[in-house]
This record gives sequence, C-alpha cells and structure tokens, in this order.
Amino acid sequence: QQQQQQQQQQQQQQRQQQQQQRDRIALRKAQLRGYPRTKKLEKLGVYSACKAEESCKCNGWKNRNPPPTPPRVNVQQTAVSLAEPCRSCGHTLDGTTKYFYMSRVRHKMLE
Repeated sequence: QQQQQQQQQQQQQQRQQQQQQRDRIALRKAQLRGYPRTKKLEKLGVYSACKAEESCKCNGWKNRNPPPTPPRVNVQQTAVSLAEPCRSCGHTLDGTTKYFYMSRVRHKMLE
C-alpha cells in the first residue's frame, strides 16, 4: 500500500510539473504574440535561409547588434528595422524574410 501511495504521489508530481511547463509555454507564446511585427520577422529570419538572392547561402539572418547574452527577461525587446543588413551576407531582414509575405504561414505567425 505504501508503494501505491508513493506511485500516486510521483504521478501527481509529474502532472504538476507538466502543468507548470504548459503554463510557461503559454506565457511565452503570449509574450511572442505581443511583439511588434518587425520583431516577429526578425525571430523568423534567424531560423530561415536567406531568400534575397538565389545565390545567397546564408542560413539565417544575423543581427549586427545582437542583444546581451543571455537576454534578460525584463529588458524591453527592441525591434530592428526591416532595412537592417545581415551580419553574414549583408542582405536586409526584409529581403531575407520576403517569402513570408507570400506564404500562408505569414498570416498565422504575424497576427
């Protein structure tokens, strides 16, 4: 019977941890939804191959002035300009992310 109680307690702790993780994810999603459009494009551009030119092999837009590492939660996220050039290839953020304009993903992610 003690084993059953211990198992129940462990299961309850696991459920609580899972709920806490879901709450953190929901909070982070809410924060991201509140970002300005250019900040969202910057976040997408970091993980997207450059589409400014076919010959460009850059695998993601890199800010010339990155935030301090690690980024502080209480620091206001400043959005970069769409005309800001990439640190690697020199193409603008707008050029790197221009294919999002044509995509259905844009509507969902940039709302």
